[in-house]
Amino acid sequence: MNTKILLRTLKITLVISLLLIVVKHGCLLSQDNSEDQAFIWKVETGNNKVYLLGSIHLLKKENYPLHEKIENAFSDAEKIVFEANFDSAQSPKVQQLLFRKAKYSNGKTLKSTIGDSIFQLTSQKTGALGINLEQLNGFKPWFVSISIVAVKLQRLGFEPKFGIDLHFFTKAKAENKQILGLETFEDQFNLFDSFPDEIQIEFLLQTLAELDTFEKEFNLILKAWSNGDILRLEKYLLSTFLDYPGLYEKLLVKRNKKWMISIKEFLKDEINYLIIVGSAHLTGEDGLIKLLQKKGYNVEQL
Repeated sequence: MNTKILLRTLKITLVISLLLIVVKHGCLLSQDNSEDQAFIWKVETGNNKVYLLGSIHLLKKENYPLHEKIENAFSDAEKIVFEANFDSAQSPKVQQLLFRKAKYSNGKTLKSTIGDSIFQLTSQKTGALGINLEQLNGFKPWFVSISIVAVKLQRLGFEPKFGIDLHFFTKAKAENKQILGLETFEDQFNLFDSFPDEIQIEFLLQTLAELDTFEKEFNLILKAWSNGDILRLEKYLLSTFLDYPGLYEKLLVKRNKKWMISIKEFLKDEINYLIIVGSAHLTGEDGLIKLLQKKGYNVEQL
């Protein structure tokens, strides 16, 4: 697996929350929804409506059509907001920035950072996926972790082009809806590059530990998502972070608080918004749903 192929995959996977990718992985959506709820919420003010949709970032063609409540929210919104704007994903500047952040430039290597034993374990796991770890020895652990997950998911038949994010990005472009980002690619690359070595190694070890249970555990996540079951999804997504508080703080808590600044401005506008972020960003006491409720907004699940 060469780095050019990895980059093509990571241009998509890096822009998404990475949380769903970091946590669990892979299978089909269940359409069994006895309460007819979807994983989408609405905040309605005297000015407008703002919808918040939790995303599943890689899916299969057969996962469509989506719940009509989700599609209706898209139709009702004039502006579509993603974690970052996919329009810039193809630019050479972004690609160069990714490699500048992801590669070592000080003589260090993956092996010298993670040590021989973890390197051998990683090589064994990645070899089963057709990845030659020696080709990634110049890259940092966070990049290697995401690369492993991206390849694993695609081997299971999941593709970014069928993810919720790209589904609605494509529709928004076709319908000339305005597209916004809560952060930039540079923000996301800087986030991962800011992790100290010990957190990056935790990230890698967490990914390796869960490779063998991707399909089984992702089945549970997808069923909870399709049923709009936020409490069950919260259990699946956030429990993983109990042993990784540094990752939780950086990947979820700080970003959610930063995004709330923009979301509160959206709620003052006179047009409707659909905000699409990784599902984990909506869950838990630090999630966007709770943060909005604490600010006094009435948040209604559809």
